[in-house]
Amino acid sequence: MTYQEERIVQVLDYIACRLPGKQLSKLNALKLVYLADRYHLRKYATPILWDTYYAMKYGPVASKTKLLIERICDNPSLTSYISVVEASTGKSRSGRLFITSRRPFNADQLRSTEIEALDAAVKQWPLHDDLVAFTHRFPEWHDFEERLKCGATRIKMKYSDFFRPCTDKNLEYCEVSPEDLRRNKSIFEEEYSFVSFFA
Repeated sequence: MTYQEERIVQVLDYIACRLPGKQLSKLNALKLVYLADRYHLRKYATPILWDTYYAMKYGPVASKTKLLIERICDNPSLTSYISVVEASTGKSRSGRLFITSRRPFNADQLRSTEIEALDAAVKQWPLHDDLVAFTHRFPEWHDFEERLKCGATRIKMKYSDFFRPCTDKNLEYCEVSPEDLRRNKSIFEEEYSFVSFFA
């Protein structure tokens, strides 16, 4: 596994550990990863995973995280931290994947600010039982809604759009002043152009 994949596993394991007794589907895991990345980006000027996001029918999707979840389902020996199993309905496969923790996450892999962001994301689930509907209300996904309704299956998103203010102030779960948000966006764009240049 690459370093980024190991970090994705630790993020998923942390989320699963924070939700004992609650079934963590692939869909909800992807929503929580997005909410955590969005929080960390807005407050600390960097995403947690540097994943590639796409706007899709069910909201923003971290593509590498999605693919890794599917790979672990097909090859459980990839990691000893999480299990990914497919729910079955009788004799047929449902296609619905569920993630559970197999052992405590590796605390060395996550910074305190990243844990803060993951905790903020996890807290949204009890408040917004339908995480898909919740993520559809943020402007960085909402802008693509019509194109997705017209047949587009996925549209690449830009991290810089994650800094846009919400029109519904009650929606925002990451309290950052407008000045800090502008500053963090500027810091991120400088860092991102540097990373892109050497990628």
